[in-house]
Amino acid sequence: MAQIVPLTTAHAQKITTICPWYIWQGAIFRMPVMTLHRPKEEGGWSFPNISAKCRTLLYSRIQMMGDKDGTVLSEQISNLDLNHTLANPPNVARIPPKLVHIRQ
Repeated sequence: MAQIVPLTTAHAQKITTICPWYIWQGAIFRMPVMTLHRPKEEGGWSFPNISAKCRTLLYSRIQMMGDKDGTVLSEQISNLDLNHTLANPPNVARIPPKLVHIRQ
């Protein structure tokens, strides 16, 4: 479903609440949920961020559909001239030379 329909904020919050509740067996959470999302090297549990994971699945599906020839989405991407990649960061010419640290 996450590849077709965007996850609502309410559903993401429910899923994010249910998972730690299961881990802690209904007791008070012993650490913030954001700590669980951190990598193990940073003291977390590498617990997946449900909202980010669902957005990634949806965007990858959109990209896959846009890469196929003959689809409505690929035609719209061509019409809007979104086929080319942008420089990273895209507005590098706008960054003043005094703020070089922003470029990195």
